[in-house]
Amino acid sequence: MTRRSCFLPITGLCLLLTACSWEGSVYHHFAHPVCQPWTKCDTLHFADTLFFDKNNAPGYFFLETILRHNNLYPYEEIYLNAAITVGDTANTTANCSCGTFNNSTASNSSHTFHIQLVNNKHHWSGKGWGSLHTTKSTPFTISLPKKLYHQASPAGNNPSDTSRLQLPFHIAITSAMQDEALNGCESIGIRLYTK
Repeated sequence: MTRRSCFLPITGLCLLLTACSWEGSVYHHFAHPVCQPWTKCDTLHFADTLFFDKNNAPGYFFLETILRHNNLYPYEEIYLNAAITVGDTANTTANCSCGTFNNSTASNSSHTFHIQLVNNKHHWSGKGWGSLHTTKSTPFTISLPKKLYHQASPAGNNPSDTSRLQLPFHIAITSAMQDEALNGCESIGIRLYTK
């Protein structure tokens, strides 16, 4: 094959991969367990602050958890615990690198996610190739009362700009499986999105 004939399939693959998007996503991130196998005491933390135009601040989000696993994962499903905090996270304690959030203007909730990893033919149902598979959970709805939003710092050099709101969040994911350690869990992801 010439260089030119190799270039076209690679270009096509790159265009296909960049065309796939997570429409409506406001946050999408993966974290890797500290060690393999993934232990029950290894908590994965996701924390950030989202910014919105004051007139378009959503009243709710959908939250999905996503598991990337390999063929060493021993079960047909996984259960994940999520501790979800949305709102004022200014007062934190140093229990972890992200802190724990107990402020009265924060909304705290928890949810157990179930991810079915095999189809009815007992094949891995996630997308991927080789021994790596990616499967997501059913979405969970997070309500966002207006009191959880806070005025964001002015954009640019305009101190009178009050058109932006900020919404800090923290989500901690742990395994809800009975095993003390799980083989095959490559990474866990979360996706926050609106429709």
